[in-house]
Amino acid sequence: MRGQFVHNGYSRPIGFHPSTYFATGTAEILRGAPEFVQVCAQLSGLLAGRMLVAHNALFDYGFLAREFARTGTRLPVDRRMCTLALARRVAPPTPDYKLGTLASYYGVPQHKAHDALDDTRVLAQVLRAMVADANWSHAPRRPGSM
Repeated sequence: MRGQFVHNGYSRPIGFHPSTYFATGTAEILRGAPEFVQVCAQLSGLLAGRMLVAHNALFDYGFLAREFARTGTRLPVDRRMCTLALARRVAPPTPDYKLGTLASYYGVPQHKAHDALDDTRVLAQVLRAMVADANWSHAPRRPGSM
């Protein structure tokens, strides 16, 4: 989320409680934005039954779960996919597995790091590239699978 609410290709800053304020946000970006409690129900409807895909998903999931908890509700996401964990498993020959590094390796242009819309676009393209790059023949098999 990186401090912005994205829906149908449009992003809008969201004002978060100071105790959970992102270092990448600025007062100027958040000025005039709604508080999380004002968008919680709409965001809940968008996330219900979906999988959260994020780079370092534990961080994003934890952040969102705390914001939902502050409103007395539960984050309606039961499944998550971490592209950082996937990168560690695919192991592309990069010095690290930061999103920007992976984007560069896979030839995905990154225009504005830590911007919700750009990070989402970059993450989706990096995910596709990592899946295509994966050597699943060496992945552990589930019991009963061929």
